[in-house]
Amino acid sequence: MDEPLQALTYMTRFQCIGPECEDHCCGGWRIHLSRDDYQRLEENRKRSETVDRNFDVAVKKRETGDGNSKKYAYFEFHEQQKTCLFLDQGLCVIHRDLGEESLPQACATYPRLTRHHGDGHGLCGSLSCPEVARQCLLSADAMELVDWSWDKLPDRFDVDPEGLDPYGMYAHAVRNMFWTIYKQPDFNSGEKTYFALYLARKISSFYHKNMEKDPSTRLERTFEQVIDLGFRRRIITNFQGAGEPDDAALDILAMILLAAGNRQVRFNNLVGRVFAGYGRETPSMQHLAETTEPVLRGIYPDYRVRKRKLDQAFGERIEGYFLNFCRNFWFTERPNAFDRPLDMARQLILFLAVIKFLFYGHPDLIPLLTDEAPDDAEDILDRCVVESVQTFMRGYTHNSALKESLHKIMSEKGLDDLARLTAVLRF
Repeated sequence: MDEPLQALTYMTRFQCIGPECEDHCCGGWRIHLSRDDYQRLEENRKRSETVDRNFDVAVKKRETGDGNSKKYAYFEFHEQQKTCLFLDQGLCVIHRDLGEESLPQACATYPRLTRHHGDGHGLCGSLSCPEVARQCLLSADAMELVDWSWDKLPDRFDVDPEGLDPYGMYAHAVRNMFWTIYKQPDFNSGEKTYFALYLARKISSFYHKNMEKDPSTRLERTFEQVIDLGFRRRIITNFQGAGEPDDAALDILAMILLAAGNRQVRFNNLVGRVFAGYGRETPSMQHLAETTEPVLRGIYPDYRVRKRKLDQAFGERIEGYFLNFCRNFWFTERPNAFDRPLDMARQLILFLAVIKFLFYGHPDLIPLLTDEAPDDAEDILDRCVVESVQTFMRGYTHNSALKESLHKIMSEKGLDDLARLTAVLRF
């Protein structure tokens, strides 16, 4: 690869922790093999007695699909543990016995991602991995870019493709504009997200996949506004004066919890612990689907009290978590996966609502609400935010049904409206 590569600092520190991982990547989702992946593994299977013995049971060809498909085959899982049959005491026997070069591309590259940035590419990571989430969220310099080398990445690493259509030609510049918003020293992450939402809604009127006119001139004017401190202050004043979330915002959150909990045991367990921490029984998913009463609406006053106390006591540290999360979102999300920038901003706001609900309501934070917080309070905060972010992102990243549900929620609930989106953001 000739193009320059930079890496977000947290990815230069990332190392797989193997059996120590609390939610390893060798289970919980289907791992696909391309035709090349399958043939490479089949050619090398005899080099490992364990791989050879398990190959015919653990590697299944798909009954449909053409030979060039990236989903030519898949790994079979243990029926009970729901983990890959090549997993032995938390370690992959393919990697152990045959080396990284024999792994399927998905296994060799996860959780690493590359995205276009500036004149080259940037290395980032998926927060569905617990160790990536730790490195990203917990360090003040996690989101700084440093020069990196392609030689440090797997040979079969896919790069983010360039968009050749008019929308794609400007997509990376638009994403970098949002990335720049969060690099500005003034205002907190919520205010910056509101400003990003305002700009996303504004430019989506003329910059979208069905546009017929060249948007370059209007985009350039928007880029200039991003660095205009006076303009940012005028827009953000509207957010600072916004009221508390209404019942519609709570209903939206309930719908997301319902969608995210579909077949996601770890996510559902965490939601149950959150409700139990408020002294309430875990609501059934059917109950959440029907109404927010007495569930979310009933606990919302207590949630606000907890949030206020935690922000007062640990606000700077918590702000660092959410600022890094937002910056990582704008760096990692592919603009071409959305029809317009507003769809990206809406998704970020929905993500934040769920993560705040999980984090501020995490039962392990209850001891921190007292006047005398424990000595390891910051460690507890770190652990809770990593679990909250990673558990939700794990459920989202490889869950096409959840992605479809989020798009449906955004459409049904009229989330083009700035006031309604602001209410969700204020959660």
